[in-house]
Amino acid sequence: MYRVQTVIPSILALLMLNTPVLATNMYKWTDEEGNVHYTQNPPPEDAQGVRMDPPADVDTEQAREELQRKQEKLEAMEQQREQAREEAEKEQERAALYEKNCRLARERLQRLENSGMVRAIDEDGNMSRIGPEEQAERINEVKEKVKKYCES
Repeated sequence: MYRVQTVIPSILALLMLNTPVLATNMYKWTDEEGNVHYTQNPPPEDAQGVRMDPPADVDTEQAREELQRKQEKLEAMEQQREQAREEAEKEQERAALYEKNCRLARERLQRLENSGMVRAIDEDGNMSRIGPEEQAERINEVKEKVKKYCES
């Protein structure tokens, strides 16, 4: 028991005395190509010795605040990206609807212009022939729809 009590402190004392010996020198040197190297082995003759200090303590509160700001910025960017995606989706849907309406309006205009006799269904569900003035009026209405859906 006495031996263990004296051996352990002796070993610890020796280790503490040897810590400066365990520290190694670091060398910083630049080669012919301009690359900077950090090594423990001595470099060529023109190298300079550099003492490497441990990294400085980090202010955890400041780091936490910076992380919070970055997270908020990231969330805002993600929200903007989502809004832009939704707007692009709506624009695609609108463009598809306009394309469909354009095609239908052109088909209707072609039928109205190429047909000598145009028939229409009245409120009672009966088919009747429309006159030239009403046909011209309908052609103008359909031309407006073609202009609206095909040229925008």
